[in-house]
Amino acid sequence: MKMAGTVSCGFAKRPAYKHWVSSGSLQLIEARRSTPGDREFEHKRRVLRKEIGQSLHKDREAWWSDHANELEAAAASGNYRKLFQLIRATSSKKSGVSETICEDDGMPITNIHRRLGRWAEFFEGQFNWPAAPATSVRLSCPPWPVTTDPPNEEEVRKELQLLKRYKTRERLTREEQAEFRSGRGCMDHIFTLRQMLEHRHTYQRPTIVVFLDIRAAFDSSDRTVLWDCLLKKGVPEKFINILKALYTNTSGRVRAYNHLSPLFHSSGGVRQGCLISPFLFNFAIDDILETALMNVSNGGVDLLPGERLLDLEYADDIVLLCDNAQGMQSALNQLAISVRRYGMCFAPSKCKVLLQDWQDSNPVLTLDGEQIDVVEKFVYLGSCISAGVSDEINARIVKARAAYANLGHLWRLRDVSLAVKGRIYNASVRAVLLYACETWPLRVKDVRRLSVFDHRCLRRIADIQWQHHVSNAEVRHRVFGHRDDNSIGVTILKHRLRWLGHVLRMSSQRILRRALFADSGTGWKKRRGGQCMTWCRGMKESCKGLASVGPSRLPGWGLRDGATQWLETLSDMAQNRSQWRSCCNLILLSS
Repeated sequence: MKMAGTVSCGFAKRPAYKHWVSSGSLQLIEARRSTPGDREFEHKRRVLRKEIGQSLHKDREAWWSDHANELEAAAASGNYRKLFQLIRATSSKKSGVSETICEDDGMPITNIHRRLGRWAEFFEGQFNWPAAPATSVRLSCPPWPVTTDPPNEEEVRKELQLLKRYKTRERLTREEQAEFRSGRGCMDHIFTLRQMLEHRHTYQRPTIVVFLDIRAAFDSSDRTVLWDCLLKKGVPEKFINILKALYTNTSGRVRAYNHLSPLFHSSGGVRQGCLISPFLFNFAIDDILETALMNVSNGGVDLLPGERLLDLEYADDIVLLCDNAQGMQSALNQLAISVRRYGMCFAPSKCKVLLQDWQDSNPVLTLDGEQIDVVEKFVYLGSCISAGVSDEINARIVKARAAYANLGHLWRLRDVSLAVKGRIYNASVRAVLLYACETWPLRVKDVRRLSVFDHRCLRRIADIQWQHHVSNAEVRHRVFGHRDDNSIGVTILKHRLRWLGHVLRMSSQRILRRALFADSGTGWKKRRGGQCMTWCRGMKESCKGLASVGPSRLPGWGLRDGATQWLETLSDMAQNRSQWRSCCNLILLSS
């Protein structure tokens, strides 16, 4: 197994820390240190000091430039996890281990070795949850003898390659699950949820959204039930035996205060940081949702034409949607039973209910005997979900202000060029400010609020005061170094157009594409008077420059055209990436 894994996957190498001071600067510093302090060497020392200053200036500029390249690459690829890790690494605030470690009785611990032991006790309890109750439903599977013939090296190598390419996992994972899957991410479910809420709000349809949280989901799943689930899904017994062997007698240590804690054993959950753990966890979550929701008859919301959407999952972040309280309560009851089969349980205090267009009194929904609180907004996958987008704008400005303040040491540096500072700002602060902007139904005043914050930060970086009488366009040119219109409004439009093309190229089976093309049901009516701004309405207005070719008008923008006909027209354009890129440039030039 080790040989096959080495050939197929290799070993991950931890990147060595690269100090910003170059070897040339270190040589100059050493030469200055070895120069005698006599008067006749004063000129040489002065020359060396000047060369050291110039060399350190170049080193700091080069280090920040390389860091800007990494930030830009992560932002361009949409790898927000790596992007935020780089932003935190750039910050002057460094995270550390808490010094206030207490015993069970609340007494603080001062001894380092006792602190390590206390950390080990904590994680031992975290990784050894009680097993699933004996009354839980188990699959009738014959026991596997430990002496089953092991797979040969070639079988292991092929299976590892399949896992590496995610083919096996994609084939067996539910469409509603977006975590640990290639080509999917947080933005998929954020967009789907916002589209469903906007669409139903337009037609005044009551909606209940329940956000569920499983307590220590990765650490508390019962491994015995997990092996049964793998067998049920058709995983060969040989590979199940390998997994059981990998998970037998697992143990770990805690590294803190530059020491290792005593050894502790773990008997539950999936291994942290293991390549196959996401694969196994998706099996568990999918089995829980399939078992629980298959008998819920009146749950979900209409995803027309002809379908209903009941749940969305991103790892253990579960969202339930329903248009009636009875169906939602039935789904919650079934989920509570199904979760206990795996030895897991919900955290009712962290579960919340969001109501939209609900005319009656707030429904009383319970989970494991505890009532779930009703909230006006909820942060889902980093994005604030509420009745409008104002709460999300407020949250993004607060987070971007914190990111800007954490880089204050960079903005004050005089030996780093303004162009490099602009690149760092664009890839870090703006990335935090515009997270999930592809999904926002923006109004003019929302864009104005974002622009005010953006220009305030840029003027501080460039040290330009209001009495200097410099326009915002000139400030952006000085910081970013080019004349292209890179204002917040244009940047958001770029993100939205790129996202629209991405969704239009998807398969018709993908949930977010179906949510985008959702139709209205029989008897659905819009409220009288002015309508709220929606994502589709804003994008249709932005893309009206593509509504005609010469004197001919394309279908979708006429008064009598269907609600989604403009999307079908743009879908034909988006299939060719080069053509869609040209269309986006045309829209940006005319905006």
